[in-house]
Amino acid sequence: MKRKIKVVAIEAFTDALTGRDYKHGDKVDGWDSRRAALYQMRGLVECQDEGPGPEEKKPAGPSEAKDEGESA
Repeated sequence: MKRKIKVVAIEAFTDALTGRDYKHGDKVDGWDSRRAALYQMRGLVECQDEGPGPEEKKPAGPSEAKDEGESA
């Protein structure tokens, strides 16, 4: 499962690839993790973990945990 990251500009800059201007606090959308890491190393953006992505559904079935009162 991929982790979602939030990329936020911490300095004003112009993206060389798209020509889009960003200023402090702008959310940056559409970047892959490699590109975000490169801009973060240069001190232009901050990458924040948004927490776990959407959880995958587990198949329905009996619980694997044993009851405490049950003996083997």
